[in-house]
Amino acid sequence: MSINDNTEDIKDNVESNESEDEVSLYDKVDEQLVPDEGIKNDEEIKIDDTKVKSYRNRTLIVAACIFAVTVIAFAVWYVFFNNDITGVWETDVDIMMTDGTTKTEKMKFAFSDKEKMSFFENEKSYFSDKESLTAKAEMINGGRTFAGGYVTEADNNDQDYISMYFTATGSTITYNYELLGDIFSGRKLVLYNEPDSDTTDDSTDSSESDEIVFRQSEKTYSLDPSADFKPNKGVVGTWVYNDIIYSFDSEGRFCEDVGSSKIDGIYSFSEEGGLDTIVVKYKYSGEIQSLSIPYLLKGDVMTLTINGYELDLQKKV
Repeated sequence: MSINDNTEDIKDNVESNESEDEVSLYDKVDEQLVPDEGIKNDEEIKIDDTKVKSYRNRTLIVAACIFAVTVIAFAVWYVFFNNDITGVWETDVDIMMTDGTTKTEKMKFAFSDKEKMSFFENEKSYFSDKESLTAKAEMINGGRTFAGGYVTEADNNDQDYISMYFTATGSTITYNYELLGDIFSGRKLVLYNEPDSDTTDDSTDSSESDEIVFRQSEKTYSLDPSADFKPNKGVVGTWVYNDIIYSFDSEGRFCEDVGSSKIDGIYSFSEEGGLDTIVVKYKYSGEIQSLSIPYLLKGDVMTLTINGYELDLQKKV
């Protein structure tokens, strides 16, 4: 027998085996593809849909529970543990009047959050999340407001303190502070003016300190315009002189804002010495201050004569 003969026999055997294997393999595949008579395709689809719906419902319930817990936790913190000092706070102070009498007036501090800064270059606006170095603080005495900044930190004894700086007066005020109460009983800001340890003698209890209690308030006007006030449409509006902004509204309120300080008051019109005059009034340290300002109105320019100086104000559109 030749090698070729053996090759032919092997080839026949291989072809025979391959054919048997192919038939056997396809038979197995066909058996797997035939569905069980006891299970219907429609029923399988319905079971899958039910499982999907159940899973989605559980997911929504869990998400709702997480949201509810978050809201409740925030509400509890806001009501009972809120240590946010921002807002307006007022207290009563005794002021010595010029006639020697004492009068009780309200003094206020207003604290605001840090502001985001925006940068303008080549007529394009570039906004940044960088915050200003200090948050804004205002000291309000009647119709006068002094602007500045403040920082809150903890000292070496883990006591909170606040340091306020006011540009117009060039003064820095530092107090230890504590927030008491809640939104139901009323929140209170207590400032502790700690005594100087160098001036405290043995007879003084060093644990005692002067304290000023502030209650939450709002920014309110110290003076209200007269009920019979009649505006001059030419004067009503916002006027600018250098960096000073003057505002006259239609209800009789006046404001002079120089940046570091501000005056809020009321105004009316009169004639003094043959000149049209704006009479400005504002409250400061318990007394009403009055200032008569001659004015000349020419379109979008208004000239005010203040303490002998003429200021040409440009109306802001």
